[in-house]
Amino acid sequence: MILLLEELPDGQSYNFDESGAPVSVQQCWRFGDVTNALRLVKAVRKTKPDVVLFNIQFASFGSGKAAAALGLTAPALIKAAGYPTVVLLHNIMETVDLNSAGFTDSRLMSNLIRVFGNIMTRLLLKA
Repeated sequence: MILLLEELPDGQSYNFDESGAPVSVQQCWRFGDVTNALRLVKAVRKTKPDVVLFNIQFASFGSGKAAAALGLTAPALIKAAGYPTVVLLHNIMETVDLNSAGFTDSRLMSNLIRVFGNIMTRLLLKA
């Protein structure tokens, strides 16, 4: 099993029980980085997996709107590169109360986020 994970700060590492299946860790993306989708495509091409499973939510790749949205394009880009993908999406934007979740107090921004959230959901469903 190859895990394509977030880069950890210096001195930290991922630890796994070595009695199970062999696990290879590739730290290849950074939270908040707008290039995460491209970084993941590069890592997938390098590791050549049989299938790529994404275990994600809308804020997996960043708390900022640009980094989060661009990161969510990774499944579609990797599928377009010829790799089978499976997406386990933990939430859909259409069910989130944006005001109480702290995303925005503005009705205009709320509507814009909903439109782009809908687009991202559809993109993820196609991946």
